[in-house]
Amino acid sequence: MRGRCVSALAVVAGVLASSATFAADLPARLPTKAPAQIVAHNWSGIYVGVHGGYGWASTEWDEVDPPPANEGTHIARGWLAGGQIGINHQFGRWVVGVEADASWADLEGSNLSAPG
Repeated sequence: MRGRCVSALAVVAGVLASSATFAADLPARLPTKAPAQIVAHNWSGIYVGVHGGYGWASTEWDEVDPPPANEGTHIARGWLAGGQIGINHQFGRWVVGVEADASWADLEGSNLSAPG
């Protein structure tokens, strides 16, 4: 146990001694403010993109006339996809562009009607 205490004290003493050597490498005056960063973006150019996904839905109908009854449920699901292409040109702070896009969906559903 005594050997561990001596080892722990040696580690602590080493850490404290090394922090003084790092302090010697610091500049005499630390900068008070970060230098201004100039970022210039140019939005001119052509772009192409795609999108896709999966959709689903479930809707229930209830009859409100007495007696209240469940009229059925509609369930739909399917895939969708599409793409876009466009071109932009930047004039100073203004950006003008043209874009074309198309989408496709294959959402199909069915209705489970309550017996009438």
